[in-house]
Amino acid sequence: MATEPGALDSATPAESGELVMQTLTNAQMITFPRLTHGATIQSYCSIDLTYNFIMYPDRDLDLTCLNDLQLPFVLPGDPLPVLPGMP
Repeated sequence: MATEPGALDSATPAESGELVMQTLTNAQMITFPRLTHGATIQSYCSIDLTYNFIMYPDRDLDLTCLNDLQLPFVLPGDPLPVLPGMP
């Protein structure tokens, strides 16, 4: 079982996922930065990780795509960047 809260999820925050993991075998938890409730369908990264966990539950997940979900630091007056990894 994979629990995948978004870091900005107010309905089921990451702490809830941590509690759920304590009762599951083969559990992995991924907290997606910049995502909210329903994180599993909010980015290509979360979709791919969910698919790979379901199809190959015994394999280690490649979490490098999470780097694309980090919020950039922008100063006032600077142009807003295009955020990668969003469908």
